[in-house]
This record gives sequence, C-alpha cells and structure tokens, in this order.
Amino acid sequence: MLISFVPFRMMGVSANIMSLGGIAIAVGALVDAAIVVVEQTHKKLEVWNRTGRKENASDVIVAA
Repeated sequence: MLISFVPFRMMGVSANIMSLGGIAIAVGALVDAAIVVVEQTHKKLEVWNRTGRKENASDVIVAA
C-alpha cells in the first residue's frame, strides 16, 4: 500500500479518502482470494490423506 503513493505523487493524484478506500478494498480482495485458495488446498489435502495418498501431494496442490 505504501508503494502506491509513488505513482500517486508522479501523476499528481492526491491521497484522499476515495483513493485510500479503493486501495483498502483491493488489498481486502487480495487477502480474501488468498484465504480461499488456502482453504481449498487444505480441503483437497484432507481428502487426499483420507483416501490413502494415491497421488503425488504436489499434483493435489496444483489441482486445488
């Protein structure tokens, strides 16, 4: 978020509430997407572990 102020300054955009709110929403969406990926991977690895580990773990992670 701190790095985003450099282009703001170069383009002459002020860091007002709207721009800071947009950055906060973008960071929140990024974190939310990362959480979804981790949860899905964890779920797939649990199923993989219960079913006898027939595949390679890295294949399960990539498929998740």
